[in-house]
Amino acid sequence: MDDMDISFAVLGPLEARVDGQRVSVGPARQQCVLAALLTDANHAVPIPTLIERVWDDQQQRPASTLYTYVSRLRRLLDGAEGVELRHHSGGYSLSIDPLQIDLHVFRGLVREARAADDPDQAIKLYDQALELWRGEAFGGPSTDRG
Repeated sequence: MDDMDISFAVLGPLEARVDGQRVSVGPARQQCVLAALLTDANHAVPIPTLIERVWDDQQQRPASTLYTYVSRLRRLLDGAEGVELRHHSGGYSLSIDPLQIDLHVFRGLVREARAADDPDQAIKLYDQALELWRGEAFGGPSTDRG
């Protein structure tokens, strides 16, 4: 899978597409780990923050499970051009072009719309941003089952 084109959508149920084809990103909690990394793309997310975002207080050993999910996500991303899941002291980051994630494309379009001098251009940009939404952001499986 060398030089594969990968993109992610979180403005609705989490989706990953490789070369235009939808691919599975694993069980619910693994999807939550990926969603947390996508939200904070190109920034280190501390392990305690990832655990807090993904698990409730009932989970016995979230750290070891987190490492398993990160390992699986690395395999998923292996060969994706310009994408790397990196370990940092006490956390992880997903190195990726923000244009590969609909959330960041949305934010960019909204920024452009706000800065536009022409109201018609602003409306066009807002419309493009709204078209990215496919449902409730980060919708999908509940972590109660993952």
